[in-house]
Amino acid sequence: MNLRYAGVAGGAGDPRFAEALRRLAGAGYDGVTLALEDSELLRPPRPRRIAALLDELGLARVIEAGGRRGGAPGLLDDGRAQRVDLLRRAVDLAVAIGAPLVSIWSGAPSGTLHVATAWDRLQDSCQRVLSYAQRRGVVLGLEPAPGMLVECAADFEALRQRLGRPPAFGMTLGLAGSSAEEVAHFAPRIAHVRAADSVPDSGALAALAASDYEGLVAIEVTRHAAPEVAPAALAALRALEPDAAR
Repeated sequence: MNLRYAGVAGGAGDPRFAEALRRLAGAGYDGVTLALEDSELLRPPRPRRIAALLDELGLARVIEAGGRRGGAPGLLDDGRAQRVDLLRRAVDLAVAIGAPLVSIWSGAPSGTLHVATAWDRLQDSCQRVLSYAQRRGVVLGLEPAPGMLVECAADFEALRQRLGRPPAFGMTLGLAGSSAEEVAHFAPRIAHVRAADSVPDSGALAALAASDYEGLVAIEVTRHAAPEVAPAALAALRALEPDAAR
């Protein structure tokens, strides 16, 4: 199966946002991951206009919600209800622009928070967001990341079990550092894929291409990178696909 690639674009309220989307489409990307900060979730930047532009450019779309760094309290904090509300807003925005998925992180526990309490809080927070997303027909993807409470695939699987293994809760896979064996094992649970600006293991990409994964592979490049970086990153990943030489 040929994989579909998305560029990661932030600053949806920036006047140059439309230009950035046009560059991605012109470079051959299949979609875009909209990386939204907390302020953009509080005041969504003209979702109808964004949806119309994405439709015009033929770009598929997913949303990456804020909360990885700073901003409002996280899913593990005392004020986590604020984060739950922001993520529900992200779900609303996904519906408005036709995005099937919202990708999130678990957040990192403070040094004074007991691990068992952190897991209970995460389960409760995710359940509240997930229930809302399910009613609106949106999939919730959670990305394990170093330093987070959920920092590896095994942690994701533990959370998924706590939530009752719901079909609308999947893993956002970080392709960098993942082995072919890990990709093959977790393929049925993969809802979204992120690739850093470094070239991943070719075996992992081949395993993903051999699976039934139909979502996007989001390529993250530095926002201020030169214009030729995004096309080069796309070409580098496509060259690693098993059928690239055909």
